[in-house]
Parts: sequence; C-alpha cells; structure tokens
Amino acid sequence: MQISTHTENSRNPAKGREFEALCKELLEAYYRNAFETRAKRIGKPPTEHKFDLVSADWKYAAECKCYAWTKGNNIPSAKRAMLNEAILHLSLLPKKIEKFIILPKATRSTHEETLAHYFARLHRHLLKPFSIQVLEVDVNRRKMTKVILKPDQTS
Repeated sequence: MQISTHTENSRNPAKGREFEALCKELLEAYYRNAFETRAKRIGKPPTEHKFDLVSADWKYAAECKCYAWTKGNNIPSAKRAMLNEAILHLSLLPKKIEKFIILPKATRSTHEETLAHYFARLHRHLLKPFSIQVLEVDVNRRKMTKVILKPDQTS
C-alpha cells in the first residue's frame, strides 16, 4: 500500500481509510489483539463518540489522522483543531485505557522534524496529563514507532 503525503483533497477520505487500515494492521500485530472502530459514551453530559481504533478488550484506543505538511512545507493549521479534538476525546476515556494519536511520518524539506514530533512537542502539556502517546507510521516501510521527546525539547 502506497499512501501519498500530498494528494488532491478529493482523495482525502480514501487516503484516511487506507491509513487507518494500515494502523489497524500494525496495532493488531504488535498487541496481538483485534482492533475496530467502536463507539463509547464520553463526557458530561455523555455523548457518543466513535473512536477510530479500539481493541476488542478496550485496553487500547487510538485516533488516526492522516495529516501532512502543506504543499508549501507549512504547518497544517486547520488540522491542529482536529488533533486537539482527538486529544479531548481520548482524555475522556478511563485512565486504565492506553491512548494513542497516530500520524503518518511526514517530513518537509526545510526542517528535520516530522509532523508527529512537531505536534507532540507543541502539545506535550495536553498529552502528558492524560498519558496520550503519539505514534508515527512510516507508511512506506510499514513501521510504527512511538514519538519520544527529549526532556529539554519544549515549544
């Protein structure tokens, strides 16, 4: 499966489904557990939210976002709101559930930092209190890694 990081907007829904399918495959192989889209009532008052990938035993929950830098190598500002919303939804899950935001490995020619690292660095203050991990998928190598920030890496 080849997922481009720069495509026309009309292809975005299919690209997102392909990315989610790859994330599902990688999570299932790593955790040896089935994952699927599942809904759960969260918040006060409770409202139903469909999480992208949840393990059959509800030990793991993930939101997958197939985002990339803009064609001009800029920050995808409009997508940051959706990532913040993903943090909010995951933060409302019980503490015992391991939570992930999964992004594709997206690099830009002007910086070495990937989009996942950039996001984790700028949102550390929102991710850490809820133990939300950022995972990065290299779609070409079909490999998932955890984004780990150095203690001195701040926004």
